[in-house]
Amino acid sequence: MTMDPLGKEETPAVRGEEEVTVGNAEVPVESNQPSTDELEDEDLELLNENLKRSGFRRLQQRIYEDDSKETFAKSEDSEDDAPIVRKRVAKEDLEKLFDEDEPTYDQQRERELLEESEDEMADFIEEMDEDRPKPKEKTKTKAFLAEAFGGRLPARVIQDILDIFGDGTDYLGLVDDGDEDNQDNQNDEDNENNEDGEERHIRGETGPAMDDIPERLKKREGPEPEELEAEATWIALKWSQDVAFAEKFVNVDHPTLVATIAAVLSLFREHLLEVPTVATHRKEYFQHLMGLNDLWSIWDLDEQWALLRRQQKLMLQQVEDELLVKVVQSADSMEILAVVSDYLRWDKKRGTRQELEQQRIASTLAMEQFVENLQKQQCIHHPNSSEGNPLDSTALIAHVSAYIGHHPYGHLSIRSSLERMAAITVTPTERGLQEVDNQHEMASILYVTNKPTGAFQEDQFLLLVKGEAVGLLTFQVVFPGLEESREHFSRLYGAGGEDEWSQVRRQALSKAIDDFILPPLRRHVTAKLRHNAERWVATAGQYLLQDKMMSLPYTGTKAMAVSWGTGGPDAVLMAVIVDNRGRVLEQTRIARLHPKHRANNRDEWDRLVQFAVDNEPGCILVAGRTLETRDLYEELRGQKISYGEGRTKRPTTSPTVMYAEDDTARIYCISARGQREWPDMPPLVRYCIAVARRWMNPLFELTALSDVELLALDPSPLASLVRTDTRLKHLHRAFVNVVNLVGVDLHQTLSGAWMRSPLQYVCGLGPRKAEMLVKSLAHTTIANRTELSRWLGPVVCFNCASFLRISGDEPLDRTRVHPENYPLARKMAADAMELALEDDERAVHAVMQHPTRLDDLLLDEYAKELIKRGQPAKHLTLLDIKAELQQPYTDLRTLSTGPSEEALFEMLTGENERTLWIGAPVRVQIVRVGDRIIARLASGVEGTLHTGERLRPGQSVDAKVVSIDLVSFSVDCKLQRPDESCSPRFGRDPYYDSSRIASVPVRTPSVRSAPRVVHPAFRNVSRSQAETLLKDAVLGEAIFRPSSRDGAHVTCTWKLDDGPTALFQHIDLQLRDNEVRVGSLHYEDLDEVVARHIEPIASYLRDVKATPKYHIGDTASHLLEMRRQNPDRIAYCLVLDHRRPGHVILSFQPGGREYREPVDVTPSGFILRGKRFDTIEALIVWFKQNYRSQ
Repeated sequence: MTMDPLGKEETPAVRGEEEVTVGNAEVPVESNQPSTDELEDEDLELLNENLKRSGFRRLQQRIYEDDSKETFAKSEDSEDDAPIVRKRVAKEDLEKLFDEDEPTYDQQRERELLEESEDEMADFIEEMDEDRPKPKEKTKTKAFLAEAFGGRLPARVIQDILDIFGDGTDYLGLVDDGDEDNQDNQNDEDNENNEDGEERHIRGETGPAMDDIPERLKKREGPEPEELEAEATWIALKWSQDVAFAEKFVNVDHPTLVATIAAVLSLFREHLLEVPTVATHRKEYFQHLMGLNDLWSIWDLDEQWALLRRQQKLMLQQVEDELLVKVVQSADSMEILAVVSDYLRWDKKRGTRQELEQQRIASTLAMEQFVENLQKQQCIHHPNSSEGNPLDSTALIAHVSAYIGHHPYGHLSIRSSLERMAAITVTPTERGLQEVDNQHEMASILYVTNKPTGAFQEDQFLLLVKGEAVGLLTFQVVFPGLEESREHFSRLYGAGGEDEWSQVRRQALSKAIDDFILPPLRRHVTAKLRHNAERWVATAGQYLLQDKMMSLPYTGTKAMAVSWGTGGPDAVLMAVIVDNRGRVLEQTRIARLHPKHRANNRDEWDRLVQFAVDNEPGCILVAGRTLETRDLYEELRGQKISYGEGRTKRPTTSPTVMYAEDDTARIYCISARGQREWPDMPPLVRYCIAVARRWMNPLFELTALSDVELLALDPSPLASLVRTDTRLKHLHRAFVNVVNLVGVDLHQTLSGAWMRSPLQYVCGLGPRKAEMLVKSLAHTTIANRTELSRWLGPVVCFNCASFLRISGDEPLDRTRVHPENYPLARKMAADAMELALEDDERAVHAVMQHPTRLDDLLLDEYAKELIKRGQPAKHLTLLDIKAELQQPYTDLRTLSTGPSEEALFEMLTGENERTLWIGAPVRVQIVRVGDRIIARLASGVEGTLHTGERLRPGQSVDAKVVSIDLVSFSVDCKLQRPDESCSPRFGRDPYYDSSRIASVPVRTPSVRSAPRVVHPAFRNVSRSQAETLLKDAVLGEAIFRPSSRDGAHVTCTWKLDDGPTALFQHIDLQLRDNEVRVGSLHYEDLDEVVARHIEPIASYLRDVKATPKYHIGDTASHLLEMRRQNPDRIAYCLVLDHRRPGHVILSFQPGGREYREPVDVTPSGFILRGKRFDTIEALIVWFKQNYRSQ
């Protein structure tokens, strides 16, 4: 049976649908203009707010910011809004002065609230131009629509949208027709509700929430459509320079690749489609060559191209020299433009000595001649013969070298040749020689010599960066064969002779290479290697997060999470009941459940069992932070818990007792979000809530994470070396990929804040549009996808429609089929069920009941027939429609069975492959001596120690791990003798030079005897061992250890930075009179020190690291680079103070000098210049207002 492709030709495709041309495809888009008779009062009110108030105000801001960078005049719609607008623009000008990055939504809301209450920044901004003409209130022109879309849509697309949806004036007529008499009343009402309007603006209900541009596309300013081919060629060039892409497309001819890239760019740029929309509904454009990751690569390179083109246009306005114009026009990277910019600055500043310039012109090659010699690799051009000797050879050499080194032609030509031979050589520092043994992670790279830059893979270069940051090694960009190249360049520059003029040319060229070409080239090579390594680490973090979200949600209605935290005889167990909507139904607190109280804790266990029976959870989730959690797990499995017995006629059921992952719970229990949501709950209760939610629906729990929590979730030891914005970009990309793969049930999102967290990652939406949509749906109902156009524009609707599941009368709304393909889906269903065309809707219901009938369709023939009739290729789309009709919105996630053996071992012991491996040297404490010697590691892992020596309980010895049993949480060790060395842990790098090895004896740290302190986090370890134990811990993790003073003191070592330096703070605690003193602060016990001292400071430091201005590394060069990019702005950044752990440095550079302000971080907030601040954002705002005062 074949399908008739002509069956629908004379009938409307879909009720209320029109067609918009997308490339060479006809794309039906549903109209968002209902008839006036269908409009309800709420609809009219919403349209009035969108078209009349919010839209014009945001439009004014965009127009004037784009045209003149001046503040805009007051809107005719609301006179009273102008002062608020002025404050916002004034504040934005000051942010530009400080080179502020785009704020997050929460930061923007807080900033706007601050702006309403204070206006102390007027001295930093220009006064408003009150004479600026005001925009017209209504217009029907294409120009208005183009501006309303931010100038992002081509004219033909604007025309199509106008033809289908109109220009909005029909709705304005409904609101404003005959309203002249009532206009004053309307203005009075606006004035009276001015405060409500301000609140709506702060909530984000204007601007990005209402415009018809996807939020993730809003900031992307791209080239004109005619430039797409040039951009596609540039992207193909970039791919050819990347090994992975070059290998993938090696058999693809260049024109085909460029045409495919251009087609994808057109979907991004002209039609404003996001990556998942293209990947799902435009497969015919790209899938013959590319996949999802390739689309994301085009997305990223498109953004780089846009930045490159903007800089090119700006620079072309500054250059007049014909050669420089050619260089700028042909530039394919920002580095080339940077060279031109440096030359322009140098050319303005250099002092001109006429006689030196005349000698240079007379005795040296012109730059274009030298470059041609380099390109031909032979001396086609020769310098003119010069009579006599140079007047001042030293000055002439300096003059010529500066000219060669700065002129883009010569600089770039020599630089490109040298870059191909760049390599890296590593040298250990004195500290590295002492600390790095063959078990150290740096051991394999400590003597790397002349390793080509192309040989670095994955995150290898970041390991060098980390080693340099902690002072174990240094690395340098070297150029093997530099001297041979220097001589070759000299010959091509006409300096091959032995006369004095040739010597001058040779020395000038050599000085130009050493002083002006090699230094920036070394920086460029280092930056490029680091960028590639950072991208690899960020991508690995993205894939890991995607894997976490690809677990199916729990099918039961309730789950019970239990934990006693770190365990111990006095530990209190917390149990919570959470339903599948993330709500906490019940909780309880039970003490004395530890096995040491087994003789008299039967009543407590009965209470816990009864709690479970009363609430009937489908599963009991066990989580914790120590090995004593195993005792809780085994005890619960031994309890007889069943439901239905003796009370109802339901079959008896028992809950499943299982371990659950706590990766998000460890972060949530001490996060600001957790404290905000459950302010009266202790951290352990918040921990249990997050454990249960993580199990109930991983996608909901993970997408609910804030950026700070998201960064803390990444376990990679090198993640902290990656730029925060790079990490967040890839982590958010993971959310976008998975959310749009799984889809969002729109009705379900209205059930609670936790369940709506994925909505912001749906294509076309974002935090603000998602919030606006939820607020709109809270007061009405939505029956089908067509009704989305009541609140969302056509472009946003097109992006998000198929990813939102809506349970209504339309069965296709519960599939991934896009509304543009509903006619095809109905036609396929009608043909499969052999029904008439008029019964196509009934056919969809019928074919879903009999999905095998679709197998009789000859989709290949149908796709060919569509092409013959001039329609776009739809073969892949037809296959997708068939799959969705047979299995609507199939969930591609997999069933979770709990944490893996490796994850569970790390959760309960803190040990992983980076801290414990076969052959690892460990310090163990003897626990029992008998037939077998039982020893315990500092992490609590126990095992057998094989030795023939006599040992006693409590004794600490050095050992080496022989085997690891993940299931039984045990290890086998053997005694390590002082003269015995461990085998190398890592294989040596291929470029490791063994001849450079220096042998230095390694000190063995001593361990002091422990004072009598009973606490689960106490470890009898030294300072260095404590830091080793906390090396891979999360920020804020702490252990207590013996003090070097006396038994009345204990040292608390806690991790305050998981960056390359793995920064720790060592706090002296004085134990006296049943209290613990930390300086002048007094606490009841060690637990209170953690809860009220360490955790607040750790939370504040997380906030610091989450700010866009947080920086890792040298501040001087960072600020200089920021000043170079934006010379009219004040550069500033925040860094951790490594000399005083636990403190922060605010470094800023208003001019040529760097200033450093110390910021104290205390449990009660930040202190700057004696003034306390509750948040880092408030501190920055105050600093910008008062930075001149000291």
